Amino acid sequence: MGLIWLISLISCFVLFWLFGDIILFLTFISVIGTFIYLKGIKRFAFIYLELICLSVYVMLVLACVLFPALRTLKILIIILGVWFEISVFFSRKRFY
Repeated sequence: MGLIWLISLISCFVLFWLFGDIILFLTFISVIGTFIYLKGIKRFAFIYLELICLSVYVMLVLACVLFPALRTLKILIIILGVWFEISVFFSRKRFY
């Protein structure tokens, strides 16, 4: 399982280098969609920490959209979004 984290890290760098902001928006949509899926369909009870993390994630994406020169922050947000998706859907311990 540890190899998937490394592969996703490298693929995030390569995909950002190839496609740029499209990958940022796709990971943003997938993170928001995952929260809607977990809350709406699976009835997962969130704690305040998860909602604070989601709001910080949204503010960071907004900062990246407003300031296009923040490439390092964009890559960090992409990596965090992909790792969140992996931890929710591909982890042995299910969150839902």
